[in-house]
Order: sequence, then structure tokens, then C-alpha cells
Amino acid sequence: MHMKMKKLLSLLLIVLFSVNYLHAQTSEVLTNTTIIKMVKGKLSDELIIDEINNSKVNFDLSSESITVLLNANVSEKVIQAMKAVNTIQNPGTPKETVLPASTAPSATPLNQVEKSIQTSTVAAIDTLKDQAAEQSQNSGALPPLKESLYTEKDTITESIAVASPPEQKTTLLPVAQVIKSKEQPAVEIIKPELPLAKLTVGTLRTENGISVLVEQPAIIIETISYVEPVTQLIPFYNNQFSSMAGVIKDWDKKLRASLQNEKQNIEATAKIEKKLTDKKNADARIFSQEIMEQKKNLALSWEERKKIKADMVTEGKSLVEELKKISKTTDSEIDAKYREVSKNVKSAVPDPSVSEAMKTVNIPIQKFNCTITEYFAPVSMMLACYQNEIISVQNTINTWNNLALNRIKKDAELKSQLAPFQDELSQYLSTTKQNQKLKKKEISSLKKQCDAIEKERKQLAKQMSDDNSKLSEELNKMKTEVQAVVLQRFTDIIENIEHTYQDKFNL
Repeated sequence: MHMKMKKLLSLLLIVLFSVNYLHAQTSEVLTNTTIIKMVKGKLSDELIIDEINNSKVNFDLSSESITVLLNANVSEKVIQAMKAVNTIQNPGTPKETVLPASTAPSATPLNQVEKSIQTSTVAAIDTLKDQAAEQSQNSGALPPLKESLYTEKDTITESIAVASPPEQKTTLLPVAQVIKSKEQPAVEIIKPELPLAKLTVGTLRTENGISVLVEQPAIIIETISYVEPVTQLIPFYNNQFSSMAGVIKDWDKKLRASLQNEKQNIEATAKIEKKLTDKKNADARIFSQEIMEQKKNLALSWEERKKIKADMVTEGKSLVEELKKISKTTDSEIDAKYREVSKNVKSAVPDPSVSEAMKTVNIPIQKFNCTITEYFAPVSMMLACYQNEIISVQNTINTWNNLALNRIKKDAELKSQLAPFQDELSQYLSTTKQNQKLKKKEISSLKKQCDAIEKERKQLAKQMSDDNSKLSEELNKMKTEVQAVVLQRFTDIIENIEHTYQDKFNL
């Protein structure tokens, strides 16, 4: 029984402390920080509004400060009351940003505030007493008090808490754009772009050869901070695409000339053979002089055919050797380019506190639409390979770009939270030393709050710096993988070309 009474007395002490807290607040000028403290102290909107209406105020209601208030869970009704009272008491202050209209709460005297707290608390205690009495009659013993109604967390304190924004779920987005706020230089909104354009690859066998289509639509990429150097890989692959397309067209022209020469020889040989056969079948006499001349012409045509085939075989070997050379050169160029990009990424100085503009890279459409000889058709595989690598690079940019944007956005939020605390601390420090001694507790709390936010910003900057190093490492891994892919593709292409020539010329 004595234990239950002690708990009831503790609850009454909490009530008295709450009332004294409100009295203490009325002796000071209310600021944004005071309102945040009240919200953190779990005071209702009605009590906070009554306090605003019956106190001296000096609110900062700029767009940036309102954002801080909203992130600290200060309701719109309270902010409207702050604006109304601030306009009356401080008519010379700049015009505040207009929030969506809402009904202004009515003012009530301070004694009504105290009465409201006392009434709600006493009612809760009376309920506990009634429960105790009822169960005492039934069982002869007092029930345990429901400590969950009043805990240490419910006690109103004078500490300053970090104004954290409501937790929100964030989704990693594709390439992003930054919409800059007029009031804040940092990133405010991340807007996703359209999905990546798909690569079109197709082949069709025709009378003139293999019709090949490889098409990549135009690309617009936006990057920020240390991610920007990665975009250099896209024009690199586009150059590889254009270079290989040129090689394909040049070789196709050579091969078509050889095939045309072979076709003409076959047709000429067929005419000689037919004419010779007709002459031989004309009668049963000894071959005439004309027949003997035609036999010589046929032999020459056969020799020409052998020479054409030999030239085509030599041409095929030259093609294979050039492809091997291109493969080796490409491997070296990939190694050099990725090292360069990785170095540029690593040498960047990522800082989430620095307001950076998005950099836009426009990549024109890439298209290869040509009918090539079947002997050389396998080489078109490299065109698709390069464009697929562009898609891989774009996905990498999307991932790291979004990460950098989120770091910058978070730093902007922390900076907005820090500003009012720094302003209030500056006001205290600009007063006399005697007044600073009187406000020692408030100054100490503000310093701790500022230090906590600054510490979080430093951690954020370190995270961004670590991201920078990780991206550089990822590029080195990508380099190794790309080199293996390109080598494998060239090896496969060469094997197919050699097989085609061996099959055609029975080598």
C-alpha cells in the first residue's frame, strides 16, 4: 500500500514540474528552438499555441526555418500561430513564406494552460484510484499502477534534442536531375529520368549477305561530383563502335570485290565448259582446232580460279591478323582509359557541403545498318558488345550518382537544422559576460547541439569520400572484366571466320 502511494506522489510531482516548466518558459522570449523543445517535450499543440499567444516572441519564419520546424514535427497549426503572433509583436520583420491556409487556434489565458495540465493529470490519477478501489473490493488488494501511462520519457525536460526529419523510405533511382531551391543552394529534390533506352540488335540472311542492325538511341546523362569522370567511358565506347564499323565496311568492300571476281570467273568458266561440250557433241570426228583453243581457255580459267581462291585465302589470313591486332590494341586502350577514369574519380574532392551543378553529357545516336558478307558477319558482334558496355557504364553512373545526390541532400538538411541553433547561440554570445553566465545552461546545450550536427556532417563528408574511393576500386574491377569480355569476343569471332574460310576453300 505504501509503495502505491509513493508512485501516486511521484505522479503529482511530475504535474507540478510541468506547471513550473511553463511558468519558466513565459519569462523568456519564445524562439524557434523553444517551440522545438516544447514539441520534443510532448506538449500538445493546444498548449504550445496558448503559450505562444501569451508570451513575447521572436520567431524566424523564413522558408528555411519553417522547413526545420516541419522536420522537427512542429505542426502546421502551431506554425500558423507563430506567424500570427510574430506579425503582431514584430511588425517590422520580413514577410514569411505562406504555408497552406488553416484555421488559426483561439487564444486562452495561461492559467487555462496550467488548469488543462492539472485536469488531465488528475483525471488519470483518479482513474488509477478508481481501478485500485474496485479491485480492492474484489480481491482485497491494490492492483499495480499502470506505469506505462507515465514514464520518464513523458516528463517535460529542458534539454535540447536534435530536430530530425520524419523517417522516409528512399528508393534508388535511375539517372537523376537536381531541382534547386531558391532559398537553399543545396539539393532539394531528386527527380528520376526515364528508364534506359534499349539496345536494338538484329540479323537477317539475304541474297546479298547478312543484314545487320545495331542501334543505340541518343543518351542524355546527368552527373554530379566525383561521378562525372565516369561519363568519359561512354564516348570511348562510341569511338570503338565507330572505328569497328569502319573496319567492317572497309573489309566488306574488299571481300565483296574478291567474291565478285570469283563469281565472274565461275560464270566465264561455265560458258567455256558449255560451249566446249556442245562442240564435242556436235560430231564424232577428232577435236577441231576450235575445240583445242577452247580447251586452252578452260585451262586458263581454271588456273585463274585457283589464283582467286589463293588470293581469298591470303585475304582471310590478313583479316584474321588484323583482328588479332585490333584485339590487342583495344585491350591496351581499355586498360589505359579505365585507369585514367579511375584516377580522375579518385583525384576528385567530394564534399557534400559544396553546392554543385549537375553536368549534362549528350551522347548522339549510334547506328549500324548494313548488309555484309557472311564471311565477315561475326565481326558485327563487337558492335553490340561496345553498346552493351555503354549500358553497363550508364547503370554504374546511375547507382553512384544517386548515392552522391543523397549525401548532398542529407548535408543540406543538416545545414538547415544547424542554422537556427547557431543563430541563437550567436545571440547569447553577443551579450554581456554576466548575461552569458546566467544563460550558461542554454549556451552549453546549444553548443552541444551544434557540435552534434557538425559531427554528423563530418561523418557524412567522410562517407562521401569513402564512396569516391570505392567507385575508383569498382572501375578497376570493371576494367578487368571488360578486358576479359572483349578478348573472348575477338577470339570467338576469329574462330568463326577461320572456320568459314576453311569450309569454303577446303583448307
